[in-house]
Amino acid sequence: MKQVPTRGVTTQWIMRSLAFIAGVDDKHGRAPDYDLYCFSQDEDDLEAKSKIDRHWNYERGRQWASLAPTAMPLKIDGVLNPKAVALYEAAVKRGYIVR
Repeated sequence: MKQVPTRGVTTQWIMRSLAFIAGVDDKHGRAPDYDLYCFSQDEDDLEAKSKIDRHWNYERGRQWASLAPTAMPLKIDGVLNPKAVALYEAAVKRGYIVR
């Protein structure tokens, strides 16, 4: 099967997304909502793509939260924690999370 077109994104773009934050929150106490970003075949391509991107970021957030120490904040004073970003990038480098 042929791969669909992809585009590169930054770690910061991923970690700032509401879906990533929701994935982190769900890993730290809320029940996961795996159906939150499901799409149906009758949706237009743009809406489906948007939901797929959010689903990826949600799962990335859950994966990051599985690796991060529970005391490590994602943000400090509303800005991404540099140590959290470094942990994400190290996990990508080791193949634990995809970017």
